[in-house]
Amino acid sequence: MKFLFCTLKEPGYIYPAIKIAKELQTRGHEVAILSDEQVGPIINDLNIHSPVDLVGNGPAFTASGWCANHAVVSQISHIHRALHQFNPDVLVGGALALGAPIASQWFGVPLVTIGLGTWESTYQPHSLTGPTASIVRWAHQFFGLPYYPDQYTNPQGKDVLLGDMVLLRSVPDLEAIYSLPENVYFIGDCQWDFPVSPTLIDELNGFINNNWPVIYVLHNNRFSSPFKDNGNWRPGFPDYWTHLMTAVVDQPIQLIVATNDDHIVQGLQPPNVFVRKFVPYQAVLPRANVVIAAGTTSIMHGSLTHGLPLLLLPVHSEAKYIRDVCVNAGVAIALDIYKVTSELLRENIQLMLQDHTLHKNAKRIQRAFKSTEGDKLAADLLEQFADEHVSGRHHEPLIAPAI
Repeated sequence: MKFLFCTLKEPGYIYPAIKIAKELQTRGHEVAILSDEQVGPIINDLNIHSPVDLVGNGPAFTASGWCANHAVVSQISHIHRALHQFNPDVLVGGALALGAPIASQWFGVPLVTIGLGTWESTYQPHSLTGPTASIVRWAHQFFGLPYYPDQYTNPQGKDVLLGDMVLLRSVPDLEAIYSLPENVYFIGDCQWDFPVSPTLIDELNGFINNNWPVIYVLHNNRFSSPFKDNGNWRPGFPDYWTHLMTAVVDQPIQLIVATNDDHIVQGLQPPNVFVRKFVPYQAVLPRANVVIAAGTTSIMHGSLTHGLPLLLLPVHSEAKYIRDVCVNAGVAIALDIYKVTSELLRENIQLMLQDHTLHKNAKRIQRAFKSTEGDKLAADLLEQFADEHVSGRHHEPLIAPAI
């Protein structure tokens, strides 16, 4: 069978796709990956000889462009070209890659979507009852096609752009949903553990004091400026960085921080704070005690697969869904970003280090993830899906937009 993966370039999207694609490849299937050209070296290093052209110089396969009309239209055009180059049996889309479900409908190729870490964060951005509807309508108009929302009705519910099957990157013990909609399946985390720089490992070894607890911080203040959330512009959120530094200075704890802020990276920090632009969690979490983050699928998976509780300061939609799931599962404490102070952070950091229930619950979820071999389970489901859907399908477009 031939599987075409269409996914955004960011690690939380491309790495699960790569892990599942590699498993399919080991089983003798042909795989191709369509994404931004920045992922080209990664794909090549892993010997995934993708026969489709990668995409450069644009937002088509970027998280920042997921709900932009022009980005989605560009994505559809690139998928159309890849279908001709590769002629796949199954299209495997990633969450927020809206071009994949539209192209699936237009060209008659069955679609499986790799979801995010919660059902709500997977479902809501793809719902045609929200801002996604205007994007789909605009794409139809752009290519001169009529738009009827009912044409996107599928097993996951009416008017939702998720294709014929969804692979949800979670486990029942975390999600607390034991009965998912039809054709939605738990597949664990499906994380791809990429190599960590030996130089970084040496730096961390020189920094870490084994007598002090280690806290991994994934800091991103991109949302401190106005940003687009589910198609709507939002004002920026407060940044907790200054409060955090005041909270930990002179405390017998160590912070290892990955941040997007160049000014923080280049600035002076307390001696118990290690800051870099990029510190992959694989290098830190085996030695960490607690994780502090806004909350994304990747850091949730990283933390919980290492049995670590999270201190969450959510701002955007996905982070709020993750907050709800993790707090309900007893593996996280969440703070209101508007009410954060140095004292509040200090109190909650100490609480998390000492709260045995949080750590016990995180270990329980860790065991649930470990018992699920996500890439193999996902490959099993994709093979079964292909066997059921490919036989006798149309190889010509069901409709023919002028692309």
